[in-house]
Amino acid sequence: MFPVIDTGYNNLVPVIDTGYNNLVPVIDTGYNNLVPVTDTGYNNLIPVIDTGYNNLVPVVDTGYNNSVQVVDTGYNNSIQVVDTGYNNSVQVIDTGYNNSVPVVDTGYNNSVQVVDTGYNNSIQGVDTGYNNSVQVVDTGYNNSIQVVDTGSNNSVQVVDTGYNNSVPVGDTGYNNSVPVVDTGYNNSVPVVDTGYNNSVPVVDTGYNNSVPVVDTGYNNSVPVVDTGYNNSVPVVDTGYNNSVPVVDTGYNNLVPVVDTGYNNSVQVVDTGYNNSVQVVEKGYNNSVPVADTGYNNSVPVADTGYRH
Repeated sequence: MFPVIDTGYNNLVPVIDTGYNNLVPVIDTGYNNLVPVTDTGYNNLIPVIDTGYNNLVPVVDTGYNNSVQVVDTGYNNSIQVVDTGYNNSVQVIDTGYNNSVPVVDTGYNNSVQVVDTGYNNSIQGVDTGYNNSVQVVDTGYNNSIQVVDTGSNNSVQVVDTGYNNSVPVGDTGYNNSVPVVDTGYNNSVPVVDTGYNNSVPVVDTGYNNSVPVVDTGYNNSVPVVDTGYNNSVPVVDTGYNNSVPVVDTGYNNLVPVVDTGYNNSVQVVDTGYNNSVQVVEKGYNNSVPVADTGYNNSVPVADTGYRH
């Protein structure tokens, strides 16, 4: 009925409570414990709490259906916070920074997202569940691997506000209601969304991306948008029946804007100038013409379709 409390520090063996249904959490306010705080019970009403820092082994809770999350407010933990249960009502939280391994939650149907507000994590935040009501969020920067969400039908997008990520933001789900967003710049690999029927476009506001923004889906209600400049490869949309055109407002693109679909209701638009290769539209039955408002293009605007 009451919590296990250990206010000491540098304990060589962890605080252990094998009971279940404790009304108050296991608490260890010490620091530098060599072994983790462990609670193998289930249905605890309050979370396992470890306010120390530099623990050599993670806080572990193998129970399920805990009403409050596992919390570790320390920093520089050498191993991640782990919760193998499922259907936790609140997320796994790690507010530290420079964790060497990511925060991991293998459950499914969590009502709130996995959150890691630290920066420079060597591996990404991972959530393999599906149908999470809020997105996977990583506000850090310079992560060496991308934010990954393999679920489907997430109600909010995968968000990575960092910059200079070495690998793209990837979302293999489909029918996401909000777009995949990457506001960083100088990403070495493009933003990729292989789903279809996204209600909002794939957006990349960065510049100098070395590979194009790619959307292989079809029937997107809003266009693929790339507001950057000096992209070395074109913006590509292989879908068809897009209701709004593919838009590239940058300038000095080395390769043309390409739209291989057909029956687009609005034209392909390139407002930049000095493109080295022309704007290409291979579809047919476009209701509005291909428009290029730039100047000094080295090759003409080409439209191989018919019945404009």
